[in-house]
Amino acid sequence: MKPSDQWFAPNRSKPLRRHFLDKLDEQPSMKPHFFAVLHLFVASLACAADTGGYLFATFRGEGTPMTEQVYFMLSEDGRDWQVLNNGQPILVSTVGEKGVRDPFIIRSPDNAKFFLIATDLSIHLNHDWGRAVRAGSQSIVVWESEDLVNWSEPRLVKVAPDDAGCTWAPEAVYDEERGEYMVFWASLTARDNFSKHRIWAAHTKDFKTFSEPFIYIEKPNTVIDTTIVRDRGFYYRFTKDERYKAITMETSSQLMEGWEDVSDFSLSRLTGYEGPTCFQIEPPTEDQPARWCLLLDWYSRGKGYQPYETADLAKGDFQPSEPMTFPFHPVRHGTVVPVTQTEYDALRNRWPSTSPQRIESLSAPDHYVRHTNFVLRVDSNVQPSQDADWKIVEGLASQPGSVSIQSVNFPNRFLAKKDNGFVIEPKNDSDNFAARASFLQVPGLADSSAVSFQLVSDNSQYLINENSMLVAGSVTSNTDKERATFRLIDKAALRRKQRRAAFQFQSASDSVKPNNIVTDLETGTVQLPVEPGTDRSDLNPQLTVSDRSLVSPTGAQDFSKGPVEYRAGSKLKFKVSAVEHHNPSLTGYFADPDIIYSRKTGRFHVYPTSDGHDGWSGTDFRSFSSHDLVHWKDDGVILDLKRDVAWANRNAWAPSIIERETNGEYRYYYYFTAAQKIGVAVADHPTGPFVDSGKPLVDFRPDGVRGGQEIDPDVFHDPKSGKNFLYWGNGYLAVAELNDDMISINKSTIKIMTPDRTYREGTHVFFRKGVYYFLWSEDDTRSPNYRVRYATATSPNGPLTIPSDNLVIAKDESQGIYGTGHNSTIQVPGRDEWYIVYHRFNYPHGIKLGPSAGFHREVCIDKMQFGASGEILPVTPTLEGISPVSMPAAK
Repeated sequence: MKPSDQWFAPNRSKPLRRHFLDKLDEQPSMKPHFFAVLHLFVASLACAADTGGYLFATFRGEGTPMTEQVYFMLSEDGRDWQVLNNGQPILVSTVGEKGVRDPFIIRSPDNAKFFLIATDLSIHLNHDWGRAVRAGSQSIVVWESEDLVNWSEPRLVKVAPDDAGCTWAPEAVYDEERGEYMVFWASLTARDNFSKHRIWAAHTKDFKTFSEPFIYIEKPNTVIDTTIVRDRGFYYRFTKDERYKAITMETSSQLMEGWEDVSDFSLSRLTGYEGPTCFQIEPPTEDQPARWCLLLDWYSRGKGYQPYETADLAKGDFQPSEPMTFPFHPVRHGTVVPVTQTEYDALRNRWPSTSPQRIESLSAPDHYVRHTNFVLRVDSNVQPSQDADWKIVEGLASQPGSVSIQSVNFPNRFLAKKDNGFVIEPKNDSDNFAARASFLQVPGLADSSAVSFQLVSDNSQYLINENSMLVAGSVTSNTDKERATFRLIDKAALRRKQRRAAFQFQSASDSVKPNNIVTDLETGTVQLPVEPGTDRSDLNPQLTVSDRSLVSPTGAQDFSKGPVEYRAGSKLKFKVSAVEHHNPSLTGYFADPDIIYSRKTGRFHVYPTSDGHDGWSGTDFRSFSSHDLVHWKDDGVILDLKRDVAWANRNAWAPSIIERETNGEYRYYYYFTAAQKIGVAVADHPTGPFVDSGKPLVDFRPDGVRGGQEIDPDVFHDPKSGKNFLYWGNGYLAVAELNDDMISINKSTIKIMTPDRTYREGTHVFFRKGVYYFLWSEDDTRSPNYRVRYATATSPNGPLTIPSDNLVIAKDESQGIYGTGHNSTIQVPGRDEWYIVYHRFNYPHGIKLGPSAGFHREVCIDKMQFGASGEILPVTPTLEGISPVSMPAAK
């Protein structure tokens, strides 16, 4: 039998739900069929693309009578949670043992009701786990609601057999074949002397009257904490095996029989977990399945719920996902249910949160109101984070509608006006303090979706961010309005914001430069920088995303005709393009590059610092070679301090190399920094192996120099005199002639020739058309303003002439290029064609790393040109890099 068409042409004068219920009364035989179909529809309703969020019902342990009650948390994304009702219970049991654990919520198949069931147990009040398992409650506690906001009084309903010692962790599933609910739980029974837990079950239509209980799951050993979900026609059942303290996974197409283990369940070897709850964290779309999240309570370590995700329940391949943020710890056995936007809003409105919030300045995004030594500032990178956490509470002043701003880590202190600024001041009962610590929270003066705070003590003034200080001021301009506007961001929203800022596509393909992928959430675009020569018509970028959402499509795609559309998760779409940029020249983190053209190999060779180590703590050096300055080959480690150098084992920095030919034989002298000393190693090939000389070459500070470091060697052969010189220094520039052995210096020739106050480090010297050029780096390598300047001379040891406009290369904010410095140069043999080789902050992420950008640098090459008078023309750094240089074939 099937319903007639009139079922789907409802009377618009009635609510849709009422229309269907009336039709069911007219044709009662249709009820089982109708509810079976409707259950599938409703179960997926709150998981649709317009899901408003997620509700988590939980309890908080047995510390007090109130922690064994029902708490609600909300989340927009199922990952970052905010507690409702100011962290107080939503539902309190006044029946049975007057405490509940393991709350579970189920939505009725007609979408008319929610039922919340829970274990009737209070360990805090009874203190006896032995009694709880052998002489505990045989009932469950039930609440019901039509909207998740207004709940019935609790009722105690007996469901377990008469000899049951306990009734633990009840859950429910709608049995489509029977047209009623099956409630299941764990019980020990006296009939076998309480030897093991089994999962029992009973049927009900209304959670008031239940059928006789029956054994639903029996294993050779104890099992508890079962939860069941349904996906694409199959049920999936997760249960705790008490023998191994592990979680098992089973599947069946029928609720009552045919259950089989999912043999490849990836979490089967985890131990010490319980309380599984599983939910759709991302709904299905036209081109990809739903993504499921399995939460497991790591009770044995006291760590609470840990999330695992999969895009295919049938395979059981769950992988650890990004940690969730919870408002309290630990979160205990509960359940997550998707809710509609209407339901989500109703919950938020009924129990508004006063959980800690950040106050973000509109005029300085990612800068937050904080206190340091009790004085109010507006700063980024807040540490400790509690210094920027506040609660907006009812105003201390008598003025209606006012608010006060309470410190989280000093709860007795409130933000209060002092002179023209603000402090957090201990609360007192004076009217003066109440007025200074109270504000009117009004719609944002520059953005009505944000807020502004008007002083109660002087309503002509507002809280204002003035040069990173929080002050009181009047508003007379649009700039003032912006500085007086703030956004309130709760912890969950802050976490989402941080996750959004960190959202990034990643690639496992050797053809893609992984550190340089550009993900733009605002425009929905992704740029994949590919290695030179990559076939973009058949490229499999092997993409993943930082939040572990499922990425589609997979496999090779044709990027040669333009961007390819990708999806990340259920909601995000991106246009992904593949571009061939030649900067960075080397894939990976490297800095301080030195370059030569080797007559022996007919190739260019680059020697950088190995970067990507906090505190510049690398200990080895690598080299790279190319025939055209574009296609680079990693020639591997050429010197390892820990393996090859006896006198230093740390801080491998800033090398320089020279090729020297004697009677047709080539030798290579490699000068390097180690432990703030300068050494030299020798090889007969530009890629090594290099042998250290056995002792430092420079381990002293030149006479007359105070401060600085003995680092950054640069070796230079003077074509006029035939002599070789070594330059070095940080904070000062020193030069000395190298002896003919190239591994020692003539100390009598040491000279200090620091150019001016802009000099920091990274000297590089070259010779062109009778002129000696001296280049150096200005500022700190961790600074976005790190840049290169130059001077000229008529001899290799000066004196120096500094042009009035001597900037060689600097940041280009329009392209997102920062920290351009510590360079070398290369002349194409036989041509007056020059290139500058330098490092920059990683693009595009470096500028977001703060000082750590100075440990995440990459080597780039751009063309360098000269004016008619020999002056170096300013170089604009590029993302594209250079075209391949035409050279004779490699030897």
